[in-house]
Amino acid sequence: MVPARLVGLMGATPAESYVELRAHSAFSFGEGTATPEVLVECAQRAGYTSLGLTDRGDLGGVIRFALEAGRRGVRPIVGAELLVDGHPAAFLARTAEGYRNLAALVTLSRAGALAPEGAGFPHRGQP
Repeated sequence: MVPARLVGLMGATPAESYVELRAHSAFSFGEGTATPEVLVECAQRAGYTSLGLTDRGDLGGVIRFALEAGRRGVRPIVGAELLVDGHPAAFLARTAEGYRNLAALVTLSRAGALAPEGAGFPHRGQP
């Protein structure tokens, strides 16, 4: 027996039933090489209806990402990856208030206010 929550996905293509929520653009220095526009273009070509951008400790690409997603009919999901107890965690904004809160968290993270004493924002090559 197939669980009811999966019945609607059975006829969907993989791209329609999957959403990448942790894409990194070139704004994740040292981790991503594609611009936000290229990420959206690739997602559209692959048949994705949504895409999440979670650059590491940065929101610099979200405007370009959202504009390109709107042009291409891809639903943009805006977020950022921050370190929590030394481990990367993705935070996604669902509303304008969520985005403001996320921006505040990114600022605090970059200032080192969220890190344990003596730890700073990791540089390229560090976890």
